[in-house]
Amino acid sequence: MVMEETKKKRRTGKTFWHREATNILKSAIERKGVANKVLADLLEQRGVQIESKKPKEPKEPGEPTSEEYEDAAVRALRNKVNRGSFSFIFYLQCLHALGYSESEFKLTQPPPPPPKPQEPQEPKQ
Repeated sequence: MVMEETKKKRRTGKTFWHREATNILKSAIERKGVANKVLADLLEQRGVQIESKKPKEPKEPGEPTSEEYEDAAVRALRNKVNRGSFSFIFYLQCLHALGYSESEFKLTQPPPPPPKPQEPQEPKQ
């Protein structure tokens, strides 16, 4: 079991806790039946900045339009949730934007920690 968890982490780069956080927030979003675009808009209305910079309207050809920014915000939200490395504050902001007034969830039992390597013992004479 521990070996499987280690292989899974190496393959995906996620720990058990990242996956747990992702699953809890995704299930809260799914229970409300809200699309990522809608949640991104709700968060923006509440002043929650998902991306670090919001591009201005294009002044030169090739600059992102506001429509492309929306796509970037939705993509950034999806990536943030899927990574599972968001803060508890972000989790609360999402719940508030979705209209939850309270939250309850069950945690999955984490895998046991890997065994400690044993020090070689000196042979007795």
